Amino acid sequence: MSLATSGGGGGMGGGGMSMATMAHGGPTGMQAHSHTQPPPSAATNATSISAPALNAALGADQLDKRIASHARSTASLPLVAVDIYGSGAVCYNRPMVDEEGKAMRYVSGAGGNDAKPIVSLKNSVGNSVYFRTEDEGAYKACRKLLSRGKGVGLVLKSHPINGDVKDGIEVVSVPHVTQLLGARRMSDLDANIAALYNASASTANGDGAGDAIAPTDTSTRPTLTQTSLDGGDPKNDDYDRIAVSLSLHSSKKPLTFLPEELVGLSYSKAKLWAHLSGGGTEEGEEVYGDYPVAIPLPGYANSDAGLESVIEAAGVNCNEGLVYNRGICALVGAQKISMNANSNGQPKPNKLLQCVGGELERLGKLAKLQEKPMEGEHTQALIMLVGYTAGIGMESYVVQLTPNTNQKGDGSPHTPAIAGYKTLASYCYRDANPLDNLEDAIEHLMETVQTLLPGRGVCAVLTYGTFTEQKAAALELLSILKATAGDQTGSLLDPNTKDSVNVTPPPIATREDAVAYGACVMASISHLRMPDIPPTSIATQPVLTSRVGIRTTYGPDIPPTYKIIFDYDRQLPAGPYKLECRASECAAAVAHGPEVVGDEDVVGKFMKKGNIPERDLAARALEVQMVQKTHRESEWVTVGNPIKPLCREDNSKADKSDAKDGDEEVAYVGCEASTLEISVNASGTITSCVYGDGESIVQATKTARNEKLQKYFWILFSILFFGGFFLKSYWEDRVQRLDTERLLKYYRLASKGTMADGDYHQARYVVYKYRNKKDKLWKKLERKYDLKVPELWEFPEGLMDDDPVVEEEKEDVEDLDAEEEKEEKTAQKPPVDDLDDEDEL
Repeated sequence: MSLATSGGGGGMGGGGMSMATMAHGGPTGMQAHSHTQPPPSAATNATSISAPALNAALGADQLDKRIASHARSTASLPLVAVDIYGSGAVCYNRPMVDEEGKAMRYVSGAGGNDAKPIVSLKNSVGNSVYFRTEDEGAYKACRKLLSRGKGVGLVLKSHPINGDVKDGIEVVSVPHVTQLLGARRMSDLDANIAALYNASASTANGDGAGDAIAPTDTSTRPTLTQTSLDGGDPKNDDYDRIAVSLSLHSSKKPLTFLPEELVGLSYSKAKLWAHLSGGGTEEGEEVYGDYPVAIPLPGYANSDAGLESVIEAAGVNCNEGLVYNRGICALVGAQKISMNANSNGQPKPNKLLQCVGGELERLGKLAKLQEKPMEGEHTQALIMLVGYTAGIGMESYVVQLTPNTNQKGDGSPHTPAIAGYKTLASYCYRDANPLDNLEDAIEHLMETVQTLLPGRGVCAVLTYGTFTEQKAAALELLSILKATAGDQTGSLLDPNTKDSVNVTPPPIATREDAVAYGACVMASISHLRMPDIPPTSIATQPVLTSRVGIRTTYGPDIPPTYKIIFDYDRQLPAGPYKLECRASECAAAVAHGPEVVGDEDVVGKFMKKGNIPERDLAARALEVQMVQKTHRESEWVTVGNPIKPLCREDNSKADKSDAKDGDEEVAYVGCEASTLEISVNASGTITSCVYGDGESIVQATKTARNEKLQKYFWILFSILFFGGFFLKSYWEDRVQRLDTERLLKYYRLASKGTMADGDYHQARYVVYKYRNKKDKLWKKLERKYDLKVPELWEFPEGLMDDDPVVEEEKEDVEDLDAEEEKEEKTAQKPPVDDLDDEDEL
């Protein structure tokens, strides 16, 4: 198998959804496994936030139709942003139009301040979900939500979802529920997260799903159980799920929730707050349930399954176009909102913009001194982003900032000062003590920066999260940055400027709602909720925060082989990578091991007709499983179901199976060759496509044999066809020369000294004229001269020895004067009358 590079849901919707009815794409939702033509490859790496899942950064007139349609359909609804992976802050963008489609206008509010389209709420949802226990009404509300998919408003009213617990109420919490998103099996969970839960007996013993048992200790910790989307036993495929079993009432059965349903309750709580803030009531479940949600996603959670799960949890009006990198959201939000207010109540100057502006000014002066262009990477500032979430993980990035040269001078707080965000490096990981690996993260980031932009450093370090988390991260950062400032983090200046060099960049803290606010700003721009700011005013170029590979299995007794397809920090979108699969290579791998793949001498031995059974078995045994490492310390996690690129369904046997009501399994046949394409789009979703002619190995062998026979047939036909013309031409020319010689000898013998004697051209013309009636020519000559025309070998020897024409024919030297004289003589000759054959003869 050779590798070549070319050149890449539904949800709760405000109402709960039971495990059996939850919309999910399954393996077919993540991979297009069909023998079809491949999709067009990506055209560019730069992506606008208006369409992060589509591989382009286009203007508003070329905005992706899906995003534009979604923007129009949700223009009358508030757009909610929730930092559910961090501080839990909630922001929302006011509707742009009312229910009748008229544009909304917001007048000045109290204090004379202009009403802002983006509102930051004081409420926050936590990383855990809380349920009330020993209350029959609250229990029935959850059971109704799971069985009918309705009643989310009653659940929010009956349970303190965000942890706002009143005195005297017993609750049970589901801790760090966001870390359960995307997990298919217990082995996919981090040890520190799994330790927060009990495990069902069947799950702990590895027997599959089974019913959840009561907690084994005196606490009311929830229980994790292995199940499947259809409610049956897990089959070790992409339909497997981890479920959370909660004992909400001592006299009733435990209720089982999917992680998407639990996180969906937190999103519904945030939507409810936005609905109430806009003047709505708690009874408007059918209204606020459809609010679109912007999702700031951390790098350590940006796996294929995790992305799918969080979109599913956010509701029906959420898609990949509303998912943004959490670090970029914090950077955008930090530009829009100030950290504190001064004594007059006015916002303090924005430290981030001051620091970035000073760096841009310094780089501009440096470029002018070095006589370099004023635009380019050497004039773009670098900033480091560090997001720390206690007990869960950390994400860190180095981002290259492009200033907005078309910024309006209207003083609008929403006009972006920075137009481009290009991520150069990332280091994201999950750990119970994330700060322990912070030094390794900074070392990796700066090594990558020095590789890409030698001599450059970051101008500032931006932290985001809760105030407590930012303070802990800042203390650790200061100790690390001071130790490494001399050679890695300092801003390198030209010595002629006499400015200080190797200055340690200061950590800049952000507000707790900076991430949610930035996500709301980016979603508002992409969904055309800010008419004065086009969607292309903020363009992002993300990198892959995970590692994507393939696991190839050639047979049950052969160890699988792993190959990395896309590595960390790969610019997105990535691909497509083409994997050419051949049955002969699989047969060679089964016989001699995977190391012989690509050795044409060995593979060629299995391409013969006698090896059809081996090739067919090997083709059906081949499995390619996409795998992913979500962070550097994690193990490979499977993505989707295994792909059989060299198998297709046997239609003839499939019809028989349908006739027996599906009692028989669908039969598959092996294919001779196919191509597997794997791509990662700008949001991190992995897609695959298998295409080829779909011929079985027997058909391919017959086709190859027929093509070989057809090839030799056409070669033989070409030789005979064109060779026949060549032989015919050669023979006709030889016969004409012999007949011309015979006619000249006859003229010498019958009419020596006449004009016809020795006239080679006239003789050749006469022979050509009578080429198809030679007998008639010879008879006319015999009748005219009364002398039989002898055969060529019957003429006397030496008859033409004194012929001057022959001597002239043998002359090889080119004489232009002689040619001109010859042409004059030819012109003086009387024209030949074709009608008078006797005169010609």
